Amino acid sequence: RDTPNSVATPNTGTDWLADVADGAEIEFVSHKPDTFVSKKSADLSAAIKEMAQSATKELDIMSPYLIPTKNALAVFEDLIKNKGVRIRIVTNSLHSTDNLFAQAGYLHYKKRLIEMGVELYEFNGPDTSHGKAFVVDGHIAFVGTYNLDPRSAFVNREVGIFVKSSPGNQLAENLTAEIARFRENALLVGKDGLPQNEDIQKERLKTISRLKRAELKGIRLLMPFIKSQI
Repeated sequence: RDTPNSVATPNTGTDWLADVADGAEIEFVSHKPDTFVSKKSADLSAAIKEMAQSATKELDIMSPYLIPTKNALAVFEDLIKNKGVRIRIVTNSLHSTDNLFAQAGYLHYKKRLIEMGVELYEFNGPDTSHGKAFVVDGHIAFVGTYNLDPRSAFVNREVGIFVKSSPGNQLAENLTAEIARFRENALLVGKDGLPQNEDIQKERLKTISRLKRAELKGIRLLMPFIKSQI
């Protein structure tokens, strides 16, 4: 456990610990420094799973790349079906993404997430969202380098901090507000898998090049063969 002086999420320039009182307890967690993170030594993944499972009302997530693992899907399903937890996730749309392979992976799981009751929001852009954060019930927060995908879970060396709200510690509240701000610039995905605001969706599609759409289509055709590599 440590209390760093400053933690900024990549590409935001935001010091998320600016409003955390001196002496507040902050838990720093990382993957073990192996060349590859084995499924049994994924310390950060286990910590995030434990945090998510503690939710009783809501779980808000912001992840640039959304390719849920089997463990993540099982946790989401349990939270929604057995505890009535509201899960909202903001991720990049085809318009805003900078990674077509990740987008193809997301589309592979999109229908399943919607069917189990996850509320999906696709970021409008124009820039790519790179924020990575989880907030449980508005008072337990995680911010770090972790994407909700297999590479962060099992391959990459990721780090992050966990903070519980307390007097003088507003990190969870600030992150909740930040994720809500991103949702305001995103489209809620309907049960048909399409963004609910047709007018904005039409305008957004106009800005996506034919080449980008063709590349995504090609990658999706390869998904059965490359899914384990994404």
